[in-house]
Amino acid sequence: MSPVILIGTLIFYLAVLFWIARLGDRYRFINTGWPRHPLVYTFALGVYCTSWTFYGLVGTAALNGWHYLPILLGPALMFTLGFPLLQRIATICRREHIHSIADFISSRYGKRQSVAVIVTLLLLIATVPYIALQLKAVADTLKFVVDGAAFAGQDMAMLVTVAMILFTLIFGANRLDVASYHSGIMATIAFESLVKLVALVAVAIFALTLSKGFDPDVMGNGPNLVFGQSILTPSFWVLTLVSAAMTFCLPRMFQVTFVECLSDKHLRFARVGFCVYLLLIMLAVFTIAWTGNQFLSEFNTPPDTYVLALPLFDGNIFFSLLALVGGFSAATAMIIVASLTVSQMLSNDVLLPLLIRSKRNQSTTPDYSKSLFFIRRFTVAAVILMAWVYQHELGGNIALTEIGLFAFALVVQLAPAIVLGVYWQRSNGMGALAGITSGALMWFYTLMVPHLHQGGLITSEFATQGLFGWKSLSPTHLFGFTFSDNYTRGVMLSLAINIFMLYWVSSLNFTRLSDRIQALIFANKPPKHTQQMPSYFRISNTDLTAILTQFLGDSATQKLLAHEQGQASVYASAALLIKAEQALAGVVGVASARALLSSLSTGESLGVEDVVTIFEETTRSLRFNQEMLVASFESISSAISVVNADLKIVAWNNRYEQMFNYPEGLLCVGRPVAELVRFNAERGLLGAGNVEQHIQIRLSHLLCGKPYRVVRNHQQSVIEIKGRPLPKGGYVTTYDDISEFIHAQNELEKANQHLEQRVRERTREIENINESLREQVQKRSATETELIKAKAAAEAANASKTHFLAAASHDILQPLNAANLYASALLEKPGLNTELIESLHHLHDAIGSAELIISNLLEISRLDTGALKPMHKVFALSDILNPLAHEFQVQTRYGVDFHYRKSSLCVESDPNYLRRILQNFLSNAMKYTATGKILFGCRHRTDFVEICVYDTGPGISDANQQRVFDDFYRIAHNVEGAGLGLGIALRFSKLLNLNLKIQSRVSQGSLFSVLVPLRDKKLVAEEKLISLDIGSGLENFNALYIDDEENNILALAALMNNWGCNLDQASDRQSLDAYLDTGRIPDAILIDYQLSEDLNGIQLAVQLRERWPALPICIVSAAQEEDLASIAAGHGYDFLRKPIKPGKLRALLERYAQL
Repeated sequence: MSPVILIGTLIFYLAVLFWIARLGDRYRFINTGWPRHPLVYTFALGVYCTSWTFYGLVGTAALNGWHYLPILLGPALMFTLGFPLLQRIATICRREHIHSIADFISSRYGKRQSVAVIVTLLLLIATVPYIALQLKAVADTLKFVVDGAAFAGQDMAMLVTVAMILFTLIFGANRLDVASYHSGIMATIAFESLVKLVALVAVAIFALTLSKGFDPDVMGNGPNLVFGQSILTPSFWVLTLVSAAMTFCLPRMFQVTFVECLSDKHLRFARVGFCVYLLLIMLAVFTIAWTGNQFLSEFNTPPDTYVLALPLFDGNIFFSLLALVGGFSAATAMIIVASLTVSQMLSNDVLLPLLIRSKRNQSTTPDYSKSLFFIRRFTVAAVILMAWVYQHELGGNIALTEIGLFAFALVVQLAPAIVLGVYWQRSNGMGALAGITSGALMWFYTLMVPHLHQGGLITSEFATQGLFGWKSLSPTHLFGFTFSDNYTRGVMLSLAINIFMLYWVSSLNFTRLSDRIQALIFANKPPKHTQQMPSYFRISNTDLTAILTQFLGDSATQKLLAHEQGQASVYASAALLIKAEQALAGVVGVASARALLSSLSTGESLGVEDVVTIFEETTRSLRFNQEMLVASFESISSAISVVNADLKIVAWNNRYEQMFNYPEGLLCVGRPVAELVRFNAERGLLGAGNVEQHIQIRLSHLLCGKPYRVVRNHQQSVIEIKGRPLPKGGYVTTYDDISEFIHAQNELEKANQHLEQRVRERTREIENINESLREQVQKRSATETELIKAKAAAEAANASKTHFLAAASHDILQPLNAANLYASALLEKPGLNTELIESLHHLHDAIGSAELIISNLLEISRLDTGALKPMHKVFALSDILNPLAHEFQVQTRYGVDFHYRKSSLCVESDPNYLRRILQNFLSNAMKYTATGKILFGCRHRTDFVEICVYDTGPGISDANQQRVFDDFYRIAHNVEGAGLGLGIALRFSKLLNLNLKIQSRVSQGSLFSVLVPLRDKKLVAEEKLISLDIGSGLENFNALYIDDEENNILALAALMNNWGCNLDQASDRQSLDAYLDTGRIPDAILIDYQLSEDLNGIQLAVQLRERWPALPICIVSAAQEEDLASIAAGHGYDFLRKPIKPGKLRALLERYAQL
């Protein structure tokens, strides 16, 4: 694996840890923040699973089969069967404000400093090899992954050590406060526990993909034979017991499980969640070990590296990195918490007392905060460096599991002192010291001596022959015991001597008063509070009032007894006793309150332990009340001073001291208030007058015992002084700066003086404004009337224009139609000279241009007046695209390539109007593209179809792109046309509610497109298609043309004669009747729509159909009614719009000829 990828991944992971820690610290004081959730607490318990679990347990499983289970089974049994013990320890820690395991044990055994020192040093000795285990695991895995790299080798352990020291110093050793909840650290540990669980389970799942199966028959041969061994061995159950004790003996586990436990709810939630966590680890370890033995045993791969070796064996870099990060997270979490907890115990219980003793003779109280910061950081670095030395000298040839087991065996020596301390009241501090010391010495002799001998630090004679050369005193066969393995014997012997010494020394009754007091707190389970008093409690009202007054004071006692006044009973009622117990419990605690009432009832004196307990609870309550009072004083913005009945000041806040600026030393508890008044009067703060007179006035206020209020000037401000007497004499006085209030009041008075005058002035201004508004309303009303008239005139003029254009269109287009037909007829005459043909072509083009301009103007007029109504339907795009492509492909000039991409999509719109938009796009492309290409096609845009026309013409500048849709605007004046096409296209797009788009670059070309809604092909209406074979012969074809314009008849006759047709004509009703009388039957009839005022072409066609039912009829007209074609089609007639295009007419007649 590349070292760059490896280092980059680890740096990124550390950055994520820093971010989570900072994010968690933001919620440090928020009780409902996510770092306080029980799930975070549950995952944080995963700090138990270190790199020993991540790597070492896999190695244990691969070599010893099911013997890896005790490490995980022990904590699971403790959280299930031993859960009451965990609840009791957690309750004691919260009640006694315990912050470490050394605090717990020393507090239980008389708060002895020596006990705390012994426990701290023992945990230091146990933690150093445990941290060495983490360093060895990380160093070995890095060496395994980047084997052959320049920095691989023994120096890698030192690099890891330095990195861990820096990370821990920056990450955790930056706070002196150990009492509050460490939300940042807990969030980070929980995240790391989640990472290592995900990594281990992911590698296990990956291993499943490689596994050859879990057939038990496979255990008959091969490396997995170890899973068939029995687990009913002493070593299995001893290691399970030791692992269970680690839940409350390891410093990091005690910190997370009890110190950071916010409530019993968190512990109950973790009872299930942590067991599930351990179960997943168990399954993952088994899967990896089984698969590793199948694939890696033949390569002599160390089993401790199976987690990494399996992904590397398959060449999977991702799972290799994931496994590395998981192991790294397991190591860093343990190192952070373990080094911080040990550092805290070393600094608080060992080094800080020495520092205090060294500065005991100083006259001033020294500041220990900076020294404590240095000690914390120094001890963190020292602990990790000692672990590196241990790993360097002794851990090179030892498996990860063996190092972890050594640490477990030493830490478990604290278990008897903890368990017996909370269940056996007679255990004392001397017994605990004797048990822990003897057990630790036995651990050293039976386990560490062989370990040191293996490292070459102890001679072989001593390790093998024993003390004095006696074989029975050798570390591995002490007292001649040979059962099980050396580790199991060492643990059992050390625990046995530990428990024996604890019991024996405690039974010698070396119990001090402090031992008995703490035993009552720890060993006695607090009674459950009940609302019922024992029936034998008989306490007189007098005794009860006396005891309540001593602890609660007169006022609180009187309020409590108010409801009992007037009752003749000598003894207190049960209800009153319940209220009294609740009130006392708030001061001295529940147990002490019950002890006090029991003493009053029986008449027996309290024991010394009960008295000390009551004193401690009372002191704690008073201290809490005092802290609350001080915090309340300081949080109030007013200056406050409290004077007792002797007129001496007893309390004040900082605001009071700042307001009066007393010199140093003047303001102190017990100072007569007269001296303070004299000092202020001499400085002139009390105003003019005699100093003694000021003193007498102030003292008279205090002596009268009544509330008072005074407002006076104070330096540059105004203050309000309020005094209130205390129940038993004395005064509480508040001083508030009301300068801003007085200033605002003065300003209000000034404003009030001018208010009436300003109201009158404003009233006159409003009246003037109202008069002006009335005049403006009248003018606006007149203007609106004129505008209405003007609008009506404009609408009438517009309607007249529309009617004029509609009426004139027929008359304008009729001669153009005739001229166009004449020109077409002449062009088809054979034998014309070249010059005449050219002139006829120019004439034909001129007529076409005039016809196009007039048609566009008429179309714009109809669009602007709203005369056109779209007919939306779903249709195939090919219905309009194919004809347009054929039409313009023929018109493409030489040198231009026309490309058309067919489409099978269907859209919804008006096909005729959409065709006009695309026709204008294509017409523009034809006009402006002299050489190059034109592309006509569609693009699918989700729910739309974009119909595009690309060209490689001259392009359009950004400025001109805003104007190309204006009427009569042309970019180049040498191009034919009037500049109306794009304007018409824009109007049609608005009519159809479609979006037009333009993209263009100068000298590169342009794109015009329109977006049309896409529809399913199934929605297209099925139409009957009639396929006709169209011939080209019109010879002897007889047609009847009815038109009231003689020129149109003659022009059409000339054209059709060239085609070989016979044309009969009729210009009015009489000529038509004359034709009908002849009895001839035409092959087709062409009828002009506008014939006379009382008869139009469609009406006439209906009459003719009655005579000739099957005869084809075509209506021709220059009228601009949009629905005329649909009306004709509704009657079964064809329709041609004037001016008649010869090509369309010939195609129509050829079709008729085929019928």
